[in-house]
Amino acid sequence: MTQPKFAVAKEPLIRKMDTFMRGNKRKVTLDMDKDAFLKRGLIESGEPSTFTRKQIQNGLVKCVKNVQSGNGHWPAVRVALPTGSSKAAALRILQAKHQPKTGEPESLLLACLAKYR
Repeated sequence: MTQPKFAVAKEPLIRKMDTFMRGNKRKVTLDMDKDAFLKRGLIESGEPSTFTRKQIQNGLVKCVKNVQSGNGHWPAVRVALPTGSSKAAALRILQAKHQPKTGEPESLLLACLAKYR
């Protein structure tokens, strides 16, 4: 059995972060590596971890910085990825979509992080 591509596999995390950022809860539990997200700006699977709204915002800022560094991948797309550390910016980052050649639109952030990794 082949593994789904990164953007497809991690899409549930993006949807859960988006729902959390739109809501009023103070914390959310995600099956994501907390250190990788907060310290290295990567979205990786991990043990369930609790995040605050500010931690989600800060982690997304680090993810975007990684993507913007680019390592030569997708320069035009990197420019299209929203930036900022506010709640509104976090929502724009989480909702930005990329249309692959085949299939459904996917998270622009995840598509770019897949290239960055």
